[in-house]
Amino acid sequence: MTSKRKSNLAISSSRARAAKLARSLESEKDSQICRTLDAERLATQRAAETFEQTQTRHNFDADRSAAQRAADTSQQTQARQVLDAERHAAQRAAETSQQTQARQVLDAERHAAQRATETSQQTQARQILDAERQASYIAAETSEETRRSRLINSERQAERRLTFTMNTWEAFADAAFDYDPLIDYFNHRLVLIGRMANKCRHYEALKWKEETPALERMPGENNKLVIHPDRTPSEEHERRYKAFLINEVAAMVCGEQFASRDIVLQARDNTLTRAPDTHKFYDALQYPLMFSKGQEGYHFQIPQVNPVTNVPLSNKKVSSMDFYAYHMMIREDDFNVIQRCKQLAYQFYVDM
Repeated sequence: MTSKRKSNLAISSSRARAAKLARSLESEKDSQICRTLDAERLATQRAAETFEQTQTRHNFDADRSAAQRAADTSQQTQARQVLDAERHAAQRAAETSQQTQARQVLDAERHAAQRATETSQQTQARQILDAERQASYIAAETSEETRRSRLINSERQAERRLTFTMNTWEAFADAAFDYDPLIDYFNHRLVLIGRMANKCRHYEALKWKEETPALERMPGENNKLVIHPDRTPSEEHERRYKAFLINEVAAMVCGEQFASRDIVLQARDNTLTRAPDTHKFYDALQYPLMFSKGQEGYHFQIPQVNPVTNVPLSNKKVSSMDFYAYHMMIREDDFNVIQRCKQLAYQFYVDM
């Protein structure tokens, strides 16, 4: 049994030496072909692995690498790190922009997953190791490398400061992660919008200096509206709001499907009346604390008007967004109940 085991070991050793000798005699082209074939074979094997097999292989590779690194001398460790750095630099230099972005996303996800499972002691130990490694890098730098690093940092900061002087939001890209104390973020033109000192000439709504023009076609206070909330909305297909003529109807719903928000009123004689969410009094019924006097809300028949002549425009209706934006505006000497309802106002903004 012992002689057989020794013979097997001898055969394995001789095969390994023969393979090593054969590879040493290969040309560069043959070596590249062999490496490509090996890579394809490994990729095929790994694609056929189960999750348990992959995890077992990862654990085995990690144990083997840890054992090898534990047996390394300081010179071998330094040589390995240099080779790894060169290999990584060559791989990243050959990457496309899409490959670089995909690699960074995977690295970020892997780091986030690793840090999420860390204990407080592991986090503290990792931070200490990172600080020591950074300090060793800085201590090992030559004066030329230090000067080059400072030059690169100064050029990057100068570029960020130049971008900050432009009137674009790119100046704030990753500002929380790359803060520059010499940049006056607080007084940037896009941040310093000033006071609401301008007043809309049509509806007296207060605005900032560079705010876009307010609604220009809301109906005036003196117009009398005849409301028919159950009729077909303007510019809609006439058969869209008709009753069904057949028992089977096919419909396609895009996005999330919402249930009906109709309100059912019970009269004193026990009759039920349904108020759809397009009814003019739906807001007063849904939010009685805000509209305690039964103020009219939005419906489909509110016409747009000419801001100069105050004449209603034919076939032009006010949208729901314009209607509620008009009622959310801030005006002088105007007690806006909606803005004083705090959390109920937030619900109203989302609901409407």
